[in-house]
Amino acid sequence: LKETAVDGTDLVLPGLGLNIARYNLGGSGFRTYNNTTMQPSKAIPSWKQIEGYWQDGESADPASPSWNWTADAVQMKMLQAAKERGATHLELFSNSPMWWMLSNHNPSGSADGKSDNLAPDQYENFALYMATVAAQAKE
Repeated sequence: LKETAVDGTDLVLPGLGLNIARYNLGGSGFRTYNNTTMQPSKAIPSWKQIEGYWQDGESADPASPSWNWTADAVQMKMLQAAKERGATHLELFSNSPMWWMLSNHNPSGSADGKSDNLAPDQYENFALYMATVAAQAKE
């Protein structure tokens, strides 16, 4: 089996039989919202901070400037490539809501590492975020 990878190089993966692709929906962002910014963890390198699509809470309309559908283009391209190569199960998961939905604005977790970091008034927004991205990916 020889195929061309997303970046154009030859890819040889004999016998893997890829049929599941997982997509990690990012929670990082670099836009100021309500005079605040994301509080990155010193323990998480910047390359692991996956930028999310819902950049700020100004609008829930996915066609508005609050959403940036090119924020995670490389990972989305890999998901589409997996689908085109025969992946039959596509899974969306999230390690963190968007930073602005969090009590401490840090998508790496709560300060004590144990308590719920999702702000009480953001549960519906987080569910909407997941559902909106799932719908967008399905198109």
